[in-house]
Amino acid sequence: KKYKGRFINMTVNTEKKITLLVAEDNEVNMMLTLHMLRRLVPDANILEASNGNQVLEWLTKETPDLILLDLEMPALDGVATAREIRKNENPSEKCVPIVALTARTMKFEKEQCFDAGMNAFIAKPVRVEQLKQILNQFLPSSEVENHDASVDTPLEEDLKKHFDREQMLLTVSQDMDWFKELLETFLEKFPEQMADLRNSIRKTDQKEIRRLSHSIKGLALNMGMQELSDIAKRLEHRSGDPQKAPLIFEDLEKEWVTVRSLLEKEK
Repeated sequence: KKYKGRFINMTVNTEKKITLLVAEDNEVNMMLTLHMLRRLVPDANILEASNGNQVLEWLTKETPDLILLDLEMPALDGVATAREIRKNENPSEKCVPIVALTARTMKFEKEQCFDAGMNAFIAKPVRVEQLKQILNQFLPSSEVENHDASVDTPLEEDLKKHFDREQMLLTVSQDMDWFKELLETFLEKFPEQMADLRNSIRKTDQKEIRRLSHSIKGLALNMGMQELSDIAKRLEHRSGDPQKAPLIFEDLEKEWVTVRSLLEKEK
């Protein structure tokens, strides 16, 4: 069931800037989301948080018109954060809309979001048109820019599954400077995630293996790396299997070598 707060009939004072609060612990995912939001709502004031505690801290100083909340965050996850927000809201004021951002797709997981007080759900990888629809639902339509989502000629299928360059360009609205900056950041940061995952597998830390592989799954989808995401998903599901997990991680490392070679060519 969806949370039915008073935000449904809310009207935003268009004389002040729209304020958006985005919570995402992965730097590359945050960069992608911010880029899309700045294209769609160029005049918005955008607040950034990397965990639920930072979200709650922002809410003591600011009153956002919309919160985009990743579910898989350290310290305080998205579901717990949404519960805290709803618990602390002033009953005499309008409720801020909360939209979940997640790679989770199961029905019970969506219900968990709604039960925590969230109002909508965006499945990762987040696409521009999907985000635009949500913004139009909760913000005045005059605040949201039109966006052309025309598709260029795709790469050959054998390369596309490793890195869908054209889909990635669509995500960044054909902005080549931003495209290259994202790839450079990914090339710099992703090896750190792989190293952390490798250490977790050595320690047979099931909880950490599941968390890190879930994070990689969503990140890879956002970056147009379907095969990398699929392997991470397999690892997430086998996180508690001490025999299978190391073998799947080997597949992940091999796929990363392929992806890295494609990204290096973009420099």
